[in-house]
Amino acid sequence: MSSTRYFAVALVTLLTIASFTASGAAMAGADRGQHSVARSSPSTCIGSTPSSVEDGNISMSVFTGPTGTYADLQNASAVNDARAAGRLVPTTTGTEDSDSVVAMGDVAVVRIGLDGSATSLLDRLTAQDEGSPTANFRALVQERGIEVEFEGPSACPPTLALNESIEQGAIRAVPDDQRDTLYLVFDTDRFLVDPPGTDSEPTATSWKLGRNHLDVRLKTTSGLVSASTTWQLWDRGVELETDVHELVRVGVANASLDGRTVAAPGNTLTVRLYSLDSSVTRTVSATVDGSREFTAPVELPRGVYTVNVLSAYKGNYSVNVSNAYDGDTLVVAGNATGALLGFADHGLHEETLHGLSTTTTDGGFVVVQNESGSTVAVSNHFTSGGHAPNLRLSNPLRTNQTLTATVYRDTNGNGAFDPDVDEPYRVDSEPVRASTNVTIDQTHRTTSAPEPSTSTLDATTDVNDQTTPTDSETPTDSTTDETGASTPGFGALTVLAALAALSGLAVWRP
Repeated sequence: MSSTRYFAVALVTLLTIASFTASGAAMAGADRGQHSVARSSPSTCIGSTPSSVEDGNISMSVFTGPTGTYADLQNASAVNDARAAGRLVPTTTGTEDSDSVVAMGDVAVVRIGLDGSATSLLDRLTAQDEGSPTANFRALVQERGIEVEFEGPSACPPTLALNESIEQGAIRAVPDDQRDTLYLVFDTDRFLVDPPGTDSEPTATSWKLGRNHLDVRLKTTSGLVSASTTWQLWDRGVELETDVHELVRVGVANASLDGRTVAAPGNTLTVRLYSLDSSVTRTVSATVDGSREFTAPVELPRGVYTVNVLSAYKGNYSVNVSNAYDGDTLVVAGNATGALLGFADHGLHEETLHGLSTTTTDGGFVVVQNESGSTVAVSNHFTSGGHAPNLRLSNPLRTNQTLTATVYRDTNGNGAFDPDVDEPYRVDSEPVRASTNVTIDQTHRTTSAPEPSTSTLDATTDVNDQTTPTDSETPTDSTTDETGASTPGFGALTVLAALAALSGLAVWRP
């Protein structure tokens, strides 16, 4: 599968991070009052002077495994078996400075290759006699026989709350005497950091999301030897292989949805499709392979569908599939036609409307009318796929009012909007449209839209078959899964967010 064809992920879905990490922080708070271990020191900004080190023979590398496998990696045999079975793999290369990539919620395993004759670290760990390798590791850190320095993202980075993370059961030390190796196993969802420049309690929130740097220094008879590694902790993004932006075309039989994800190989994804007339729902599973790609086979009646992907994380965490246009991905089975349209909150700058997003099977125009039904703006012609057109008002708005946008087909194919010829996309004979309330600030001549509404009505009518959809229910931008949890649609994700889009393809970004 060619990665250049992949559709971009909005990772930027950072708004989901607080919700899926809050439980980890809450668990830490519940137990912290019973701890006798001193808290980690607060972090300092970049620029502090590190301890002097010598060149050593130790090395570090990062592996990752699927969510839910942290509890399995209790000893060296389990770690080595997971590596041999492909459940624990070297991290992929990210987009910045060749950093490794780990998905939030997956396991990160830092392998420290040791020169036993120089450091005798494993012997010193055993000598601590604290009852477990992790307890021995913590004791040796407290005696400064080994130094562990962790810096998270930001200019003034958070530092690792090592004691609290160990007490939380989110970091484990696993010695491998046969290979003269020490593994540090991280549950990326639950390990704790001290926020920078504050006296706040350690947290498991989004301070960790981004580039993380780990430096390990071992005390020897002649000083310190050191090794370090850096990895990127990303949101759990998914991108689908698409024909054009936000549009996947498949057949009605023996079809499949192909994609790529930052989640580790072995993770299970649940792919759900919903027809826009609400008459058809399909749910299929896919397993992430060793290349972090997946294939979800589907059998679909002719129609147009929205798509959700759920990851086996935090009770089926919803993974978004959206791009820089902040619209929704459509899956088109057969030769059906349809469109989605949203009119989000926006400001009015120099009489230009923002906040529109649309995905169509055949392209067209967005037309905006005022409350009296007069046309106040028409977009340029756009092609099929996702677009976010900015529209220039033909005349300035003078009063508070509701504007309504409608998405039209270019019925005669001449590339110009012809109100007497071009027809709106429809569902149950109703045009696909969305409205928002615009408030005029007479003093500063600015507007706000505090109470927008959106519409994702669409048609699934074949251009050669004028049958009418049977359901007029309007799909929304969120659904509720079987657990009762609200899961955002693909116009949210995330991210998952820093994307660059080209005609027909996009570049994957965190």
